[in-house]
Amino acid sequence: MRQTLSEDVQTIKEVAQDQISRVSDKAKDAAADQKNFLAKQLAGVAAALEKVGGELQTGDQADIGRMTRGIGSSIRRFANDIQDRKMSEVAGIAEDFGRKQPFAFLGMAAIAGLAASRFLTASARRSDSPTERTSSFAASGETGGGNASNRTPSDGQRSEGNFNG
Repeated sequence: MRQTLSEDVQTIKEVAQDQISRVSDKAKDAAADQKNFLAKQLAGVAAALEKVGGELQTGDQADIGRMTRGIGSSIRRFANDIQDRKMSEVAGIAEDFGRKQPFAFLGMAAIAGLAASRFLTASARRSDSPTERTSSFAASGETGGGNASNRTPSDGQRSEGNFNG
């Protein structure tokens, strides 16, 4: 009996480790996909900055144009560097880049935050189906109409009722 129990526990451990390994691999794949998406977005921002920088250089603001073009070039190099690297390598590259180009790094952090919030918002919308929203709305007892006892008084109206304080 004891040996059978020990074998069962060992089997459960192996199954659990296998499941953890699968989940970990899926998480790594998702992170790599998001990293590559971010790299493409950054390359687009870099191209725009380089273009604006070039236009400013030919105009009245050559110094600002040169700085803008330099930031665009740095962002492009960073985007190319992270494209096919592991996440641990990307962290080191990001740290070095942040030290060398703090303003560009802050801009990229803002873009990454925006991309992450859009991703999370889109994911949340996909998980809410119309039937779930309707059923939760109905379950809360809200129907849009309601009787006077469920409504709060509007500005200028006093709520009269008994207070049994």
